[in-house]
Amino acid sequence: MADELTTVPAKNVIFMLPDGASASYMANYRYFKEGAEGPVWEPLLKGMVQTDSFSRPVTDSAAGANAYATGVETRNGSVGVDFFGNELTSVMDLASDAGKATGIVSTAAITDASPAAFGASNPQRGDQADIAQQ
Repeated sequence: MADELTTVPAKNVIFMLPDGASASYMANYRYFKEGAEGPVWEPLLKGMVQTDSFSRPVTDSAAGANAYATGVETRNGSVGVDFFGNELTSVMDLASDAGKATGIVSTAAITDASPAAFGASNPQRGDQADIAQQ
């Protein structure tokens, strides 16, 4: 049965990005709860990744989301572009090109760095007017 499931294409994909939620954050949450039942998301956790910035030892949310959205490391402060400012193809672009419906839902402004990395390309995360147009 498990082999059959791995060969069936996914009908839908929902990607959730908790901005700023690192392994340290998760561990601290568990300590805060003092051995109580773990966080509600813990049973759903299937893996973790490290999203380095190309240019700095500490990644900002723009470069981190860019790594998720495009698979490419970039400089801090950039969304949807590589280190040199060249536009990248995001996973949402690929899904749309494949005829899938796509959308972004955010608790922050849709032009904020994390959601913007999935739907826009700009070397300056603060250029929210251009990001909004995209």
